[in-house]
Amino acid sequence: MGIEIWPDSWARILLPHAPLAELVVRASVVYFFLLALLRTLGRREMGRLSIADLLVMVLLAVSVRQALVGTESIGVGDGLIIASLLMFWDWAIRTLVVRFPRLRRLVRPRPVQLVRNGQLLVDQMRAQGLARDQIEAQLRLSGIESIDEVKSAWLESEGQISAIPYEHERRSPPPAAQKQKKSAAKERDVDHG
Repeated sequence: MGIEIWPDSWARILLPHAPLAELVVRASVVYFFLLALLRTLGRREMGRLSIADLLVMVLLAVSVRQALVGTESIGVGDGLIIASLLMFWDWAIRTLVVRFPRLRRLVRPRPVQLVRNGQLLVDQMRAQGLARDQIEAQLRLSGIESIDEVKSAWLESEGQISAIPYEHERRSPPPAAQKQKKSAAKERDVDHG
């Protein structure tokens, strides 16, 4: 009744237990299902990870965990095959997206404009599940103190907010101030004309 140091069969640990075709189908179905699921969930919680990055990390963790734990139905060989297939699909999707840009929309959502000419686009903000204070916090991290300093701001595919501020020396004022400036310029032209 001693402690077993060596397994009775190395093949049970290292070789796949399931048929190769089954492993290919399982890994592929799970990958594409989760890709579609994550694509529909939104972006704001993902930070700098793309949907595909998050998907691969989660699936790799799950497949390697099963191989490490060593359940009756999953061996190390199974986990390695599944992990390899996941990495293959990740590489294939990235390659196809570069070669066929129209596929990019299926994998990466388009950026969504949140601010235009210093005005918050409330409908877009709500549709993305964001609050004003979340947008303002992201803008402050970019060195922008107020929404009215922003020419445009976008929720990017990976979940971060990018902003294009007005140039400090050529900052366009809000629309009401623009009208006043134009009428003052016309008055100067009339006075000097």
